[in-house]
Amino acid sequence: MDGPIPIRLASIYVPFVGSIDTKLNTFDARVDVDMMWPSTPGDLKNFAADEVKFRPEFCPDLVVQNAGKLDKRLIPNANLNPFTVKEGSSNFVRVRCEGSFIEDFELEHFPFDIQDLKMTFTLSFTDATTAIFVLDSSATSFCVLTRYTALPEWNFVRLAAFCQIKENFTRKSSTTRMMNDE
Repeated sequence: MDGPIPIRLASIYVPFVGSIDTKLNTFDARVDVDMMWPSTPGDLKNFAADEVKFRPEFCPDLVVQNAGKLDKRLIPNANLNPFTVKEGSSNFVRVRCEGSFIEDFELEHFPFDIQDLKMTFTLSFTDATTAIFVLDSSATSFCVLTRYTALPEWNFVRLAAFCQIKENFTRKSSTTRMMNDE
């Protein structure tokens, strides 16, 4: 493949947001990110040979840049393997990130402020010449609970995702930012 590997964010699901702490500038959340990328001929051959032990030649390692304490794990399919091939020729993996995220809250009209709760993702050990995130508004699904009973003082308005190339130390990296507005 010429150029960077496109990592399509097929789905971003936020089933839990809680413990918003405006003093510590943190919030707790869980986000499931479904990633798909083109299978190589070797991937397709290995998947056909053994779906249970299948592991793609390239496996993106999702990093949450603004995470405090974080539990990140790959969610297995029915055959207990987190990797599979979908849509005929796309590798697929679901990554679950659960923990504490750091965010600078701008409280000016408390309790009537609107806050962005951002989760900033990148890929470890790769730069924009190797792999990039791709958002397809017609193919990427977003889901966040609009009414959350554990936080009655907060109302979730929308979920948005942005892709941008951003400087990361001395190299360029592919970054996706997800935000929830209160």
